[in-house]
Amino acid sequence: MTSSTEGARSIAAQSLPAVQPWKVLIADDDKSVHALTKLALGGTAFHGRPLAWFDAYSGEEAVNLLREHPDMALVLMDVVMEDDSAGLNAVQRIREELGNTLVRIAVRTGQHGVVREETIVQSYPIDDYRDKDELNPARLFTLVHTSLAHYEQLRTLEAARARLHGTLETAGAQGPAPALSEEEHEMVVTLSEAIEARSHETGNHVRRVAEFARLLGQLAGLDAQSTHLLYLAAPLHDAGKIAIPDAVLHKPGAHTEAESEIMRSHAELGRRLFARPGSPVLEAAAIVAGEHHERWDGRGYPNGMRGEQIHVYGRITALVDVFDALIHPRCYKEAWPLHRALDYIVEQSGQRFDPALVELFMQHLDRFLEIHERLRDRPAGVH
Repeated sequence: MTSSTEGARSIAAQSLPAVQPWKVLIADDDKSVHALTKLALGGTAFHGRPLAWFDAYSGEEAVNLLREHPDMALVLMDVVMEDDSAGLNAVQRIREELGNTLVRIAVRTGQHGVVREETIVQSYPIDDYRDKDELNPARLFTLVHTSLAHYEQLRTLEAARARLHGTLETAGAQGPAPALSEEEHEMVVTLSEAIEARSHETGNHVRRVAEFARLLGQLAGLDAQSTHLLYLAAPLHDAGKIAIPDAVLHKPGAHTEAESEIMRSHAELGRRLFARPGSPVLEAAAIVAGEHHERWDGRGYPNGMRGEQIHVYGRITALVDVFDALIHPRCYKEAWPLHRALDYIVEQSGQRFDPALVELFMQHLDRFLEIHERLRDRPAGVH
């Protein structure tokens, strides 16, 4: 090979953007765990990017490294280090003191009986819990692969949310009307679809919910501005799922009561996510996220609101979201036939749903089915 060829290749290589590695922290007071983990995963690329390892041998060191590297993607955290709960205390500090909600934290323990698994999963903001004995190389690879994918999803969601906040603040500064362009509305839909994707929901669900909600709002007599606000806010109803730990959100099969409680927290988490006075769209999104699981009979959550205590945005979104979910497959159920879904909607009138809204929905069912047909999910691979 000539020197000129080597030089050309060198220049070309220098011009290529460097692939940023994933930052992964091993927090464990046992040095052999660090060595074995790196041996099992060393040289492996995840989603096209290598790993950059960081080592901590105490909870305090782990917190300090997260303070220095807020873009850490994954922490493999031992429970017992300088004391019996050092790892769990470090988890709390990372989430609360440092305010880092993006890093994925997988707790690993080899000390049986020190802290019960149920206590760890229920009481600490972690994303995965594993016994060290379970973590053979194949399971460790799966854990890291999944955790890094979820971290990147959360980064994308956070960036979209920040852009959305900025856009809506700018629009709000120009006047009280929610003057979003089609491009900005597409940003809202993109954010909501990313949330749905993280929940393993696919297709046009959020777009249909937006259209259904706008139509039902019009039928219920909302003015044009209120209807438009609802149209923008309704797709964000499940935004609080951003903060639900992966171990709960993606658990196959039924949840325990403790896990169900964590899942139900997404309503209040969503309300907090968008609660920002002065932005009409964000205020509407906070209402929708916080109230779409309230029930007309007062047996819903998070606040057990009853009847017209529930904002009309919440009542409308509750009805159209459930209808769309029933007639489409989910990871935990098959799609219901249309007649069965409609029977359920009618049966729940005055219980789960506002009876006046159910009546309007049924009277104009053909218009809702037209929206469904227009936004029907495409089969996988069809674009």
